[in-house]
Amino acid sequence: SLLCTMDEHAMYRFVITGGPCGGKTTAISELQVYLRENGFRVFVVPEAATMLLVNGAVPTDFASPDCQKAFQQFVINTQLQLEESYANYGRACKHKCVLLCDRGIMDGAAYVSKEVWASVLAEKNMDTISAREGRYDAVFHLVTAANGAAEHYTLENNDARHETAEEAISADNNTQAAWHGHPHHIVVDNRHGRPFDQKIAYLKSVISSYVGLPTERTRSCHKFKLKVVPDPAVFPEHTEVFEVEKTMLGGESEWDEYTEVPPPATETVLYSYLRKRSQGGFHAYGLTTVKVLTSGEIVQTKCIISPQMYSTLLATKQDTKRHVVRQRRYCFRSEHQSFHVSQWLEPVSHADSWFVVVQCESEPKIPDFLNVGPELTTLPAGGKEFSFRTMSLKA
Repeated sequence: SLLCTMDEHAMYRFVITGGPCGGKTTAISELQVYLRENGFRVFVVPEAATMLLVNGAVPTDFASPDCQKAFQQFVINTQLQLEESYANYGRACKHKCVLLCDRGIMDGAAYVSKEVWASVLAEKNMDTISAREGRYDAVFHLVTAANGAAEHYTLENNDARHETAEEAISADNNTQAAWHGHPHHIVVDNRHGRPFDQKIAYLKSVISSYVGLPTERTRSCHKFKLKVVPDPAVFPEHTEVFEVEKTMLGGESEWDEYTEVPPPATETVLYSYLRKRSQGGFHAYGLTTVKVLTSGEIVQTKCIISPQMYSTLLATKQDTKRHVVRQRRYCFRSEHQSFHVSQWLEPVSHADSWFVVVQCESEPKIPDFLNVGPELTTLPAGGKEFSFRTMSLKA
């Protein structure tokens, strides 16, 4: 089937980014080996900015607004060409593969004004959605050692690095802000003196969960139903707002992730759904597949798809027993955590239901402006009645 072929030849595009001396280069090397050992072809897309920084550009150039813009034009042109060339080769291999991008398109937004960045994107007929979640399946940000592990911050292992510790922290914060709004923006920091090998182990576990490999990672997503309708006016200043559509596809299994069943003899798909994420008239499209491994572990795979593929699957595979779900989603960060607050718009039977998903490495810290009930997994049947799959059923 079409979905089976997509899974066998899946191509994931991940960004590995972060502040200066965050461990990006080592992380890419470790992930490359790990993913190859687990059956993936892995291609590392080199950092475009470094090519110019070690081959003629100097920091004093950037005092000139013309050089700032020209540098970003060079980076985005080179990055796009490199990524597409690597992706083209990966597709020709006809094997599931991963592109590990040493930084991505949106990194450039951290170094120029909003006006300059908007003009650079416009020259390439791109927008923020297409340069962010429309292009990359997930973004992994390794926080600079200058923030939380200052004794390990050094300029000696990268000829292109020149930042002081204070400048490194500022660049790190700006880079995080540039990617804010991507639904899978994972920030790996240096809290509690975490050794670097633990950062790498965490990265491997998170990536495993995205590509359908078994993982020992403790659960990092916590979902709650809001008891009181919140006031979006009090959300943090840099909150991103999106419209989201989810459409369940047919051909699902009788099982789901809430049912205890014996592990299957072969990997089994439980269900799949399409997602469309919109902001400012621009759209990104994806396919999520939930399956159970022979170990009994439930995993999800998420991949970006083209508008044409989205339309084809919508026309030929839509589950007519379920409503299309439409939500308004508010995304922000607080206390080193990512919050995704969803207001249900359709179906009308669930309109104005509100939920929040918190992505964090430890117990979630809920801000005062969100009044939540118990975590859904603690409810009977694991909160199945509040799952997207259940709430989309037609009466």
